[in-house]
Amino acid sequence: MKKNFKLFAVLLSLLLVALFIPGCGGGGGDDVEIPDEIQRLMDVSEDLAISSAKQLDGEWGDMHNNMMESGQEDGYAGFDDMAARLSKLIAETGADYIYALYPGDQDDLEADFFITVDGSDDPDDFGAMYEAELGMVTSWQAGIAKTSSYGWGDDNGFHWSAFAPIHDSDGEIVAVLGLDYPAPILADMPEWDVDSDDWNEFEWE
Repeated sequence: MKKNFKLFAVLLSLLLVALFIPGCGGGGGDDVEIPDEIQRLMDVSEDLAISSAKQLDGEWGDMHNNMMESGQEDGYAGFDDMAARLSKLIAETGADYIYALYPGDQDDLEADFFITVDGSDDPDDFGAMYEAELGMVTSWQAGIAKTSSYGWGDDNGFHWSAFAPIHDSDGEIVAVLGLDYPAPILADMPEWDVDSDDWNEFEWE
């Protein structure tokens, strides 16, 4: 999730369980059942993240490789075109934000991720840091898309986040796509808003 949210460090043991039991809840919300409305929100956001990432596989992924290898960050010659492609995906999907993430340390599951390219109207700068979420880690480490287990809010309303791997032309994972989908239903379901005092503490294990 991109803007103004609580974040949690991810442990290897949780990641391994998530790969085999993706529907299991943990943390303080062991007995939480996912309502149909929330499940639909999870499904939609994850499906859109997957389809959006697939559209970036190949040429866009190659450009991301070139940008990272150049060391030029947002001064890379193709940076504006890369951001414009993400902006187009926002328009196509109805997402609030779409952005690319990269791990600060590829071998550390608890390492922060950072923004590389942001297609939002008010984009984060290259290098803006975000603490690792399970969806980011599973996308990067295992190539598996995953939605967040909770929503969040900012000045633009409520959102639900999902993550999916982006590949280059060789099929290698080069970045993680983050997609934040509008979730106005959270206004009436604060137990699914991580920033609410009523949050149910449900997290994926």
